[in-house]
Amino acid sequence: MDSQVFRPMMTALRFEASDVRLQEQQQQQQQQQQQQHVFLVLGASSDVGGAVLAALRRDAPPAAIVLAATRGSPGPCERVLDLEWPESWGPALRGVTGLFMLCPPHLAANAGVQGLGPFAGPVERVYAPFIASAAAAGVRHVALLSVQTAGRRPRGLHARVEAALRASGLAWTAVRPAWYFQNLLRPPLLDMIRDAHAVELPAGRAELNWADARDAGELAAHAMLHPSKSAGAAWDIASERAGYGCVCELLSRALGRQVVYRPVGPLRFALRLRAARRSTAHVLISLAAHWLPRVSRPPPLSADFEKALRRRPRGLQAFVEEHAAEWARPGAPPLEASVGGPPSPPPVSRGDN
Repeated sequence: MDSQVFRPMMTALRFEASDVRLQEQQQQQQQQQQQQHVFLVLGASSDVGGAVLAALRRDAPPAAIVLAATRGSPGPCERVLDLEWPESWGPALRGVTGLFMLCPPHLAANAGVQGLGPFAGPVERVYAPFIASAAAAGVRHVALLSVQTAGRRPRGLHARVEAALRASGLAWTAVRPAWYFQNLLRPPLLDMIRDAHAVELPAGRAELNWADARDAGELAAHAMLHPSKSAGAAWDIASERAGYGCVCELLSRALGRQVVYRPVGPLRFALRLRAARRSTAHVLISLAAHWLPRVSRPPPLSADFEKALRRRPRGLQAFVEEHAAEWARPGAPPLEASVGGPPSPPPVSRGDN
């Protein structure tokens, strides 16, 4: 064969073989990266944790392992992890690369690491040591479920947990949701709406930012799946701003009966919770959640969710219509007929982006 023809053919074959080897190396690297993904979700039985778990199992690479933390006997794809039992941390975190973390504020004062003095709170006793354990175990990224006020109240629980994450050297992302739609499906609001047809809270005329817990979970899962893009970010999430008067109007329309909002004083609200056998911690947390919006304006609505997931968050009206049956009570009287039907709700504020 003529050398002028042979040499170009050999060169082309060498380039083709090189391309094949490069593709094989890239595939091997991709498979190794996928095999290294082990995600652990704390609070998987909660609204947000459950949404994180579902989103990871749907969107994670096929070779990734998605685990749920449990305090009881572990089932398939579960590991025992109890924030109040430090001996469980190391085994549960072994091999984990991505961690979803939340902060139950009611942890006992004597939980977690001991010997820190009588005035040490849950951050010093539980969360900071747990974060240190995660770093020692090789966790690469932590998605923290925080609160929308963490950036404005540096002495609050979640703000101090965020600070502990920043100091740990771990890559981290904070998801800061607003007031959850799902609170309307939990006592005491569920009982008020279903049985009394009235919402009695010490919130006055304050407006709140609202978010769906499912959206918060999906945003946290997105951060875990894309840590290089989300590390160091604090993402606010809220779909709209509305007071309880507006919420009750939406409920009235969806249920076909009048649900009214009656502002009450904090003492009456606290006594009602105690009569329902709520714990002191629950009473204090509920009072703070409903009273503080009266003295502080909610933060502006953010586009963080839309930028990350490229869709709008779920809306309050759609949520109320979706769950109307859960507030229905057999034999409940319908809304009294009036000209034009139930009053139209005032427009829900979209905030001041």
